[in-house]
Amino acid sequence: MNSRILALVAISLTTNAALAQINPAVGTPFGSGDDSIFTVTTSFPIALPDGTTTTDLAVDSNGRVTSDLTQTSDFSESVAEFLGEPPVFAAYWDDLDPTGGGATGDVFFNDLGTSVLFTWQDVVVFGGAAGEEFTFQCEIFPDGTVVHAYDARLPLFSNDGLIGLTDGNGAADPGETDLSMDFSSAGVATVYEDFVADADIAGGTLTFTPDGSGGYDLTSDIAVASATAGGPACTPALMPIDLTFTPDGAGGYNSSLAGSMDAGFAGGTDLALGDDAVGNIALPFSFTLPSGTAVTDLDVDSNGRLTRTGVEPSDFSESLAEFFGDATAIIAPYWDDFDPSSGGVIWFNVVGGGSAVSVTWDAVPEFGATTLNTFQVQLFPSGAISFHYQSMASTDGLVGVSSGNGVADPGAVDLSAGPAMSGAVGVLYEQFTGGNDLGAPQVLPSLENGTRPIIGMNFDLAINNAPASIGDFYLLGNPSTFPLGALGIPCSLETDGILATINTAPGAGFSLTIPNLPGLVGQSLNTQGAVLDLAAGNPFFVLFTNSIDFTFGSL
Repeated sequence: MNSRILALVAISLTTNAALAQINPAVGTPFGSGDDSIFTVTTSFPIALPDGTTTTDLAVDSNGRVTSDLTQTSDFSESVAEFLGEPPVFAAYWDDLDPTGGGATGDVFFNDLGTSVLFTWQDVVVFGGAAGEEFTFQCEIFPDGTVVHAYDARLPLFSNDGLIGLTDGNGAADPGETDLSMDFSSAGVATVYEDFVADADIAGGTLTFTPDGSGGYDLTSDIAVASATAGGPACTPALMPIDLTFTPDGAGGYNSSLAGSMDAGFAGGTDLALGDDAVGNIALPFSFTLPSGTAVTDLDVDSNGRLTRTGVEPSDFSESLAEFFGDATAIIAPYWDDFDPSSGGVIWFNVVGGGSAVSVTWDAVPEFGATTLNTFQVQLFPSGAISFHYQSMASTDGLVGVSSGNGVADPGAVDLSAGPAMSGAVGVLYEQFTGGNDLGAPQVLPSLENGTRPIIGMNFDLAINNAPASIGDFYLLGNPSTFPLGALGIPCSLETDGILATINTAPGAGFSLTIPNLPGLVGQSLNTQGAVLDLAAGNPFFVLFTNSIDFTFGSL
């Protein structure tokens, strides 16, 4: 089925689209010119939104029907006029011209007895060219029901317009309603949408039914299009990671690449620590240190570690000898020579209603440096310890937990490589020299959609966060995952890429013209972007974006 969908998408959209949803019984033309207005008398009383009735209406070539017979044609639609003037049915109020384009348009009226029908057939927006015509209708029934119908060409050649109905006469503004969704105005007689970009009502009908309390129930036969973005397809060279140390019940820890709680990296109590300073924090629970000692308060060292209260001064010179030999257990999310007096904040937070505490070094530089480091430690009543990294500029440091007090060195582990176990020893650590693999992620390109995938319209896509790109690819196909690591590309294909296009103007985006084919509605495809990126750091200089799964709509 999906191969057929792709074949349909590949078909060029013709300008002679079918007049879907349009009642063919259009009746008699007025011989309309640009900015013209005509009066009609109906065979039955028309129920207006304000609760009154009339048999006399005026139809404006600019897409509205009004109960005010003194009105002149008005090409400059506005919410203020819509609400301030007498009751109005705005089928598509815009600056329209029945005599423009191919000069075949007109406004029609037909009193069918069971309803009255107004049709703006083959009109263009003022200044529009031949081939840019579209058609829409307003049909009013004796019970006050109003139906607006639109052919599938309208959103292709119009870029703004006001649709809806109002009791007017200075009505309060209830705010806009998304007319592509069913809605109840709950006794309010004004329902409208003021489009400032392409209207998402192609080929659809909108039915406004009186609700018996002065308002309307709106039903739409428009199938709402959707587009959902997936995660990134590439793995950065340095991805910020989380480390959690869980007590193993035997005096040691098991580590995992997992975070326990999102506590945020900014905000809380500023510990106001300067360079080489220590501050004390009170815990809302008893916490067991790696040494087995239970405490309810701890010292925070500005140099990236936690120690038992009153035992250790601040220490800027991290070393394994001190890590194992000091007379205190040490929890070191990143022990290095940091200087919060030169920038950044060290925050303390009680989070999760007292179920955890966090200490965050927020944008703190190393001593004598300007580059910043943001990381966090979280403590839990269970004795679990979690380290979180946002961005790390430091190229040396010591990370881990130690029971101290002369414990033997069990050897370093690669904490970012995956799970590790310390056995019955309360020590797990890694020491960095010349760089770390905890933070400073590579910025990856992302694919975003600017419009919804509606038949007869353009589905606009753009690749962001690729400043060094020299060319962009856009792929369209069925969902698929194919890792490209074996080729030296740290990415995966998330679509089978049956159709593709290249854009040599990076950042300009791409518009997929979706054919006006009702058979597409409800069907789904996948799209993905790729960039030729000189800064990608892989031999093919290619990075792929996330994918977007989308479903066609708007029949």
